[in-house]
Amino acid sequence: TPAYMSPEQANGLIAEVDHLSDVYSLGAILYQILSGRAPYMSRGRRTTPMLVLSELGQGPPESVTSVDASAPTELVAICEKAMSRRREDRYQSSIAFADDLQAYLDNRVVSAYESGPIAEAKKWARRNRLWRWVAPSLGAITIITMFAFALSRRSEKRAIESMGQAIKSESDAIVARSQAEDLVKFTLIKIYNKLESTGDLSVLEQVLTQIEGYLQTLPMESLNMPQALFLQSLTTHRMALIERARGQTIESLASMQKAVAFRERFAQASTSPDRFSYLASIYDSLGVMLLESNQLDEAEATFRKALPIYDLLLTEHPNDSNLINNLANYRNNSGRLAEEQKDYEAASNSYSEAIILREKILAKHPDRSLVRFGKAAAMAHLGRCQTKMGLIDVARRTHQAAAQEMRGLLETDATEVLHLTGMALVMRPFAELDLLTGKFETARAHCLEGIDYANKALATDPSNVRHLIRLAALQRLSAEASIHLKLEPADQVASILATLEANFTEHPKNTTLTEELLEMNLTAARLHAGRSPAAALTLLTKAITISEQQLEAVGNDLASATYRWRLYTAACSKLAGRLCQQIDDRSEAKRHFEVAEAGYASLEDRLSVTECIELAELRLWSTGPSLSIHTQLTNLNDQLVKRQTLLWEMTDQ
Repeated sequence: TPAYMSPEQANGLIAEVDHLSDVYSLGAILYQILSGRAPYMSRGRRTTPMLVLSELGQGPPESVTSVDASAPTELVAICEKAMSRRREDRYQSSIAFADDLQAYLDNRVVSAYESGPIAEAKKWARRNRLWRWVAPSLGAITIITMFAFALSRRSEKRAIESMGQAIKSESDAIVARSQAEDLVKFTLIKIYNKLESTGDLSVLEQVLTQIEGYLQTLPMESLNMPQALFLQSLTTHRMALIERARGQTIESLASMQKAVAFRERFAQASTSPDRFSYLASIYDSLGVMLLESNQLDEAEATFRKALPIYDLLLTEHPNDSNLINNLANYRNNSGRLAEEQKDYEAASNSYSEAIILREKILAKHPDRSLVRFGKAAAMAHLGRCQTKMGLIDVARRTHQAAAQEMRGLLETDATEVLHLTGMALVMRPFAELDLLTGKFETARAHCLEGIDYANKALATDPSNVRHLIRLAALQRLSAEASIHLKLEPADQVASILATLEANFTEHPKNTTLTEELLEMNLTAARLHAGRSPAAALTLLTKAITISEQQLEAVGNDLASATYRWRLYTAACSKLAGRLCQQIDDRSEAKRHFEVAEAGYASLEDRLSVTECIELAELRLWSTGPSLSIHTQLTNLNDQLVKRQTLLWEMTDQ
């Protein structure tokens, strides 16, 4: 953008745009760190790109010290040297600039300060063609890189230190990678990995905005070049992830579909050996978003596009750890899909394969924290499926192993956002298992541990709805354990419910958020059932309305996407019927029971053991003992016997 351009670039002197122009742009970022605003940007007035370009052509920006007199003089000198109007007076390389920054951090002599600030040498005339002012170069990528690293820090000293390290890494990358396409990919992946670990969505969004601004300066023929296609796919992909984290389901899915289109074009236009691996990984990402949007058939079709690519690539490169990890991600996502389809055996197999693949990587690279995280997350999912299959003791051991793995990651870095969310992730199914088996004290302890980490993750970025949902789920489970322990969680439940309702108003199409809101309404209704049936019925009526709206939105058929909403309607209706019995409203009780029975019956072949019992109980209430009830219970007993046999087989092994 104009505020970070060197004078020669702004004046269209394309032949002079080189590494010294990058040094100037780095100095402009240091100017922003020291003064709190970009060069030529004044508070209290409207600044346009044309105005910035005009002032850039006339002379240097307002001095840092006139904006902030407290800025360290050595850093001001470094900044002024880097932003010298005369190219020969600037640092002659990014390394030299980084060395002076490091000298300041180490309390050593700073070369720029030793020689004094650099004066203005001459004024530059502006050219009359805008496209020359914004001529694209690798310098623009370097600007984005430095800006990203600088903004991702919270203090001036750490910002300068990160900048210095990034400059050196960038210079090393230029030496190591001769092609512009490789440099772009390497640089941007590095930016995003670094920024994602901070958990600050606003910082990442600023970087993406900078990249989008850069892309807008490219002519159409350049946008179709492989490196530009990759850059566009990566930018829209990461923007989709930000929108997903903020609960913007529709927007994130649209962005991801756009990213896939760019990545497919990149795979066709590029000769990069990584092009197909990148394509398969983005199919995985799109499949996850379709899955979370309840579009299960579309998700399955998208996942299937990735598998033959992985099979082909791993045939050629069987020991490539990145490919193996991508395949593990695919297996994990396939498990999530099977779990949504209530095929817990298939889901367990997929999660187990994901764990085995990641263990293969960790055998050679034990320090890869992302792989360890993925292994622990897959173990938590596997434990949840084992619980659904009735393999309680096996599930408990799996959850214990998952928690141990995540705690090990926290020991390496207790501030890493990914590690914090990981602990919240593994504690939820562990607490669910404890509640199911009547271990209420242990369930509450696991919830409180997860809540602590979920709160820390949410503190990094309160706008991240996914952090909020994890926190709310743990708080809900804690409240349910407290109810069993005769504690009083009413205030806690009311607070969580209010927060979820506020977020649901803003993001009504976020499936995960809606599910958690319905679960919280059920918990609150159970809490009020004994002392205020009317209040409990109000909560259940609200939950039933939301569930029916979701059912209507996805087409009210028997497809997989409707399963959860039918189940919520049935569960809420059953509890509402019990409450109506409690207040002696028999007609309403009968109506609610009929709705509940119809809901469970429509899903009879896919119900869990607990849900089968719910249906059998409802039929007993509505019709009394009958042959159909006997058949229902016989089928249920057969399921239990099969699962017990499977448990014995696993124990023997």
